[in-house]
Amino acid sequence: SMLWLAHDPQRGAELHLLMPRQQPADLEAWLRHARHAARLQHPQVAAVVEVGAEDRWPYVASARSQGVTLDEHLAAAEAPTPPQAAQWLADLLQGLAFLHEGGALHGDIGLHTVLIDPQ
Repeated sequence: SMLWLAHDPQRGAELHLLMPRQQPADLEAWLRHARHAARLQHPQVAAVVEVGAEDRWPYVASARSQGVTLDEHLAAAEAPTPPQAAQWLADLLQGLAFLHEGGALHGDIGLHTVLIDPQ
């Protein structure tokens, strides 16, 4: 997947746009799965503000204010302490378990898909 940073003038906010690297063969199935996952709410899963497609490129949008990507955090800050890294991993696994139990397909997990809450 790819993660893009976008500005939404209607919301007056920055968004993360998560998109597949290749256009899906079955766009409607992709959107159906994404909309299902978007309904799932959990503290360790970013809240989705929009699911859509533009020119057959589907996307899932979430508010940038929910956190920075792990990649961004690691580039801008000191390395986490072992207890902090363990907590991040526990949070990630808890969120993934919730998505799996809810029947959501999460796709790949990379530094760009893991958000760190600045609080």
